[in-house]
Amino acid sequence: MITDADPVPVAHAVTADFDPGKMVAVVARNERNLHASILLSLLLDESGADDVTHAKLRNAMGDGSGELISSYLEARRALKARMAECLRDSASEARNQVKAMLEAAGLSATTDFQVVRTTGGKTVRVRVDAIRSARRQADGGVWGYLHLETSPGCFEDMEFTFRDGALVVRSEPDIY
Repeated sequence: MITDADPVPVAHAVTADFDPGKMVAVVARNERNLHASILLSLLLDESGADDVTHAKLRNAMGDGSGELISSYLEARRALKARMAECLRDSASEARNQVKAMLEAAGLSATTDFQVVRTTGGKTVRVRVDAIRSARRQADGGVWGYLHLETSPGCFEDMEFTFRDGALVVRSEPDIY
């Protein structure tokens, strides 16, 4: 909900906990991990992962093939587990950076709805759910997209800018 009446937090000096460069690096790592998990899923396509297929492969390849198949299956399980661990770690780091950015902007890092200024000078009441992307700007600020809950159960990605301790979102539609 966009209003003009809601009080807007005053910009605060950036705290030592928030480092724009670190945020951009962490978010980029999380993006790379998400892309890698998709590639790994394609690589480890589950078709042919049943006992009948394995028996046919052992029969066709002969002696020693059972060990190779077992090694392959174990390696596949290990790859999937490692990818899941990487995704959990990078998502956690990204959440921590978002919390640090919110605190640096004078906003609560809880899961509550917040009042945030828009680029149009109004305010919007949102809950920050996740960060989708972040890029460093020449002036030292951070630009990207946040996944926001705009009302209970309704989510939207909004462009954001964080500069000089102020978080601003762009909720206005693009006009072409």
